[in-house]
Amino acid sequence: MSRTGLSSLMGYAPGGTVDLADIPDANEVPSIYESYLKTVGDIKESPLNIADVKSKAEEYGELFPQTEPQSFYDLAGALAKGIFKAQAEKFPTLGRGLGYGFEIFNEANDKRKQEKQKLTNALMTMALQSAETNKKRDYELRSKLAEIEFENLIKAQITRGNLFTGKTPFEQALNFIMTNKNNPKIINSPEYAIMYGIATKPNTQIVQTESGALPVTTPGLDLSGVVPPPVRASSVKIKIGDPFPDPKYSTYILQGDGTFMSNGMSYTWNEKTGMMEPI
Repeated sequence: MSRTGLSSLMGYAPGGTVDLADIPDANEVPSIYESYLKTVGDIKESPLNIADVKSKAEEYGELFPQTEPQSFYDLAGALAKGIFKAQAEKFPTLGRGLGYGFEIFNEANDKRKQEKQKLTNALMTMALQSAETNKKRDYELRSKLAEIEFENLIKAQITRGNLFTGKTPFEQALNFIMTNKNNPKIINSPEYAIMYGIATKPNTQIVQTESGALPVTTPGLDLSGVVPPPVRASSVKIKIGDPFPDPKYSTYILQGDGTFMSNGMSYTWNEKTGMMEPI
């Protein structure tokens, strides 16, 4: 498959522009983001293999002493006990003694069955716990590999300057960042900071799978060295009389007391909301 064909399958268009008409079956091709969600969702819903659980239980069973079925000698011993018990009665009979003997034999047999069932249940519980632990470990490993591949694909596309065709907020945020990464005015804007935050913070989505809806968390991307980080007001040094560095608030002038003056009113900058607030 050519590089162009592969890029189309992965959900992006070459050349830094998005033209769905140039991508075969674009509406049917999932984006990188959607492909990642589906991959992790499929990993998460994979059921336990019952055959593996049973095999593990048998493996554990070899570590415990086996309960042997009762033999002819056990039966003979039980009958002897029954006859001896009957002898203690006022009018002992052989038939009553044999009846007691079979009763003793059956009780011992039932006790062995119960002990065997308890051991079987314990072994199955141990095997199930082991299988669940292995599944969790396998899920974490495969999810981590999927996460690494996802990040590498995203960073490779950003480096090449190819816009994403996906319509998710994550991919649209990346498109905004790539389109404006060389524009200092935009980099200093709150909009760029918001888009950067969407791309770099983990986000949990509900993914529909065959077994139902499952939560899948996409990793926050580390874009250090890939695109410029947003310039926060607190990291910009300005002098008294300078305007606020955000173009949105360029008419707000820094005063000697640390406030900003605009149109005869005083304001303070709220870093949490990213807004000027009147005093």
